[in-house]
Amino acid sequence: GALVLLGERDVQATLDGNPGGVAEAFEYIATSSGIANQVYVYIDGSSTATEVNVGIYGNSVSDTPDTLLTQATLTNPVNGAWNAVTLPPVSVTGAGRYWIAVLAPSGTGNLRFRDRAGSGTAAAQVSAESDLVSLPPSWSAGNTFSDGPTSAFVVE
Repeated sequence: GALVLLGERDVQATLDGNPGGVAEAFEYIATSSGIANQVYVYIDGSSTATEVNVGIYGNSVSDTPDTLLTQATLTNPVNGAWNAVTLPPVSVTGAGRYWIAVLAPSGTGNLRFRDRAGSGTAAAQVSAESDLVSLPPSWSAGNTFSDGPTSAFVVE
């Protein structure tokens, strides 16, 4: 199989989500170095989003998402399933800290996913903006939660 560079391969127990226009990023430590080519995201069966933007952010000195490294759009996501999204390739360094971000663009419905809401082992942060139509090149920090990880992983 493909080498997993970072992320969570299990479907988490807690339903979570955001309205269209609100992005959320989840923190991960890369387990391997390599070139990220694809990200898998589990989308809950109750999701109404017709489009999902998925991206990888670097980590800032204050341990928040920083600069958008790569991103792609998933059209017609399959609910209650893992969805594979091909990314423009980007290099990932083992033991580095990265953030996987998900967004249903404003007006495309509510995105529902799985994480560990309130009992997680990693940080999650929503965007300051609530009317995004795509993932911002530079992240603006909203509220932080201990909801991570979400059910998403990046492969070579």
